[in-house]
Amino acid sequence: MKRLTPNTEDVRKTIKRSLEKVPGIRCLFVYGAFAEKEAPAGTGVDLIVIGGPDLEELEEVVSGVEKKVGRSIRVYSFTLGEFKEKIKVRDRFVKKALSASKTMLIGDVSNL
Repeated sequence: MKRLTPNTEDVRKTIKRSLEKVPGIRCLFVYGAFAEKEAPAGTGVDLIVIGGPDLEELEEVVSGVEKKVGRSIRVYSFTLGEFKEKIKVRDRFVKKALSASKTMLIGDVSNL
């Protein structure tokens, strides 16, 4: 019997394939529960995007991915300068995201 809901790895691959087409993304990663090997059914996806993509295009692509995978996707987008500044000032949100389980989909946060 064929699965109706894509598994965690399939969802990550779909996100990567779709978002790597968006110009301006230097780094993209999934963090939190969805970065684990198998996320529980119904778990939303938390993404951090670093770079300078067109935000309307990013939103449009993410909306399409949500429909394909049947999961809600929360996107937190930062320019490279904003992200570096948040690391520098030890922003609580960014610090928590970086210390959580994560799966890199585009680029590598350690090379920023």
